[in-house]
Amino acid sequence: MGKRNWLAIAIISVLSIFLASCGNLPTSKTPDANASPQVPMNSNEEIFMIKKEDISSVTISTGENDPISGVIDKETDIYHLVSLLNNAVHLTGDATADYYRLVKLNMKDGSVKALEFGGHGRFFKVLDSGVFFKLEPPENHKKLNKLIDRVEKEYQLKH
Repeated sequence: MGKRNWLAIAIISVLSIFLASCGNLPTSKTPDANASPQVPMNSNEEIFMIKKEDISSVTISTGENDPISGVIDKETDIYHLVSLLNNAVHLTGDATADYYRLVKLNMKDGSVKALEFGGHGRFFKVLDSGVFFKLEPPENHKKLNKLIDRVEKEYQLKH
């Protein structure tokens, strides 16, 4: 092949990579006021958002295959949990590997958003996307711990 052919191939390759990467960029950073916030599905999202009105209940367990250790079905408790979660920001850097709880948000549309908490509740991973978030401000993990402890004690008394 001649120099022209190699140059044409190189230019086409660079343009293809550039155009492919541009296709993944959002067209607007302004959120649609009519759209309901959703759990971010990719690592470009900076803040975890979920609409509390979309949740019917929350189940808590100590592991993927472990039995339920608590249920949140009171509207005030769901709102409290969502207010803690919606302040979470994208986690960058290392996270401790210690496991805390598996929290499943049971949505009114029948879907489930599973969150795996670690670091004694300081951070969580959205299981379907693999994106990590940390609770902010940092003391929010203590509020989460108190909520989960209370809900689990209430659940044990009923069952």
